[in-house]
Amino acid sequence: MRVVSEPVQVQVRGGTPQALLWRSRRYAVRSVLDEWRAAGRWWLHEAPRDYWLLDTPALTAEVYRTRTQTGFTWMLSRIAD
Repeated sequence: MRVVSEPVQVQVRGGTPQALLWRSRRYAVRSVLDEWRAAGRWWLHEAPRDYWLLDTPALTAEVYRTRTQTGFTWMLSRIAD
């Protein structure tokens, strides 16, 4: 997988990602291959991150979200295309 590390918009239904909007293109999620939580580096006061490994027709994407004061921030971590 190649590292991307870019902000991404994620459409969620029932707590599960349904689609990604990245670089002006929409990717519908076919299935969630895996999900996990990383605790973050507590000694640096990092918030936990929730990760999903998503299968779309065009690529496999690893996304994560972190909680902010106004909601959530989503990042596209890595892709395999």
